[in-house]
Amino acid sequence: MTVTAKKLGQTSLNVTANVVTLTTGRSGGHSEVSSIYLTNTNATTQRTVTLLAHGAGTAVVNELFHAIDIPAKGTKLLQLSNSPIILPDGETLRAYQDIGTDVTATIYGIEED
Repeated sequence: MTVTAKKLGQTSLNVTANVVTLTTGRSGGHSEVSSIYLTNTNATTQRTVTLLAHGAGTAVVNELFHAIDIPAKGTKLLQLSNSPIILPDGETLRAYQDIGTDVTATIYGIEED
């Protein structure tokens, strides 16, 4: 078995109609998400983010964290080390924000074969 710690993904979010895939479970194994950084680059307005897990594609189903508020020019850290999000082969972690495209999500964790 091979275990690799790494950045699993980084992308800008979009609104509900355009759900973004942050990371996908490793082919032939699985991924474990241990940290999620959500950074709001908007100088004046708070943003609200929703995270979805499991399944595939960009469907707005399987909400995991709903209404995470991120202050203007702020970052929210979700530290999941003690209970990581496990993504089997092909399952996804997805997200969207309430309005705009000014939140960046960075995901760290491990991949196992």
